[in-house]
Amino acid sequence: CDNRPSVPYDLLSINIGSTPSTREAPGATENTIPVKPIDGFLARFEAAHARILAKGAKARVAVIGAGAGGTELALSLERRLRRDASAAGFDPKGLQFAIVTPGDEVLKGFPAAVRSRFTAEMTRRGVEIITGARVAHVDAQTLHLDGGARRDFDEMFWTTEAAPALWLAQTGLALNERGFLAISPSLQSTSHGEVFAAGDIASIDGYALPKSGVYAVRQGPVLAENLRRAVTGKPLKPYKPQRDALYLISTGEPYAIGTRNGVTFEGAWVWRLKDWIDRRFMAKFNALPRV
Repeated sequence: CDNRPSVPYDLLSINIGSTPSTREAPGATENTIPVKPIDGFLARFEAAHARILAKGAKARVAVIGAGAGGTELALSLERRLRRDASAAGFDPKGLQFAIVTPGDEVLKGFPAAVRSRFTAEMTRRGVEIITGARVAHVDAQTLHLDGGARRDFDEMFWTTEAAPALWLAQTGLALNERGFLAISPSLQSTSHGEVFAAGDIASIDGYALPKSGVYAVRQGPVLAENLRRAVTGKPLKPYKPQRDALYLISTGEPYAIGTRNGVTFEGAWVWRLKDWIDRRFMAKFNALPRV
């Protein structure tokens, strides 16, 4: 640890999540607002919010990355900022929104019905979808794209694919080709048996799982059980990911679109379900025992 003494251990569990990848786009770290790590995002958003209102709500806002997180963020920003602009006495039409992706559509990998529905929702609400746009580098208020094109924005939010912490490369632990910790189905490092990992930071041998909380939360109980088993010398349990995860994506309003097993559904009731699931999960961390 920087400026800290070494910490000895018998067992180590690394569960540090991921950050949006900015390595391929010089300047992105300095000139955009990364969504992760999440503990600093609220302050970064509030600063951007203040800057936008200080300009009389005349601003161009971009979200770079069109996965589930980027799509949800783009629509949430559109709703929140237009609402607050109106409340402050400004014309909400002075705000412009865009979502930027190197792919040819939003929500790559999701069912066609989900992609189509969110594309229509963005179009209806004036969120420009910029496809085929791979960011080469970023200056203050400017995205420079492969091929030489450029797009100017006042605020840019970065939600691209997940990347691992750079310091992992210095640990000697086995990593996959993208730099994530290589672990077995027992959530144990493939190179160091005393090291465990779960969530976005890890890549499980035999599974090509997307970096998503719907998988990470299911790994937690297996990780806790296997740490107990490792201490007592018992055989470890394998983690078996669910075949078809439930995805619930908000439109930024009290409305959401969901998918599972190839079935797509939507409505205010889906948003209420998502809200209930999220709040129930977060409530588990509000009253932790002292250790």
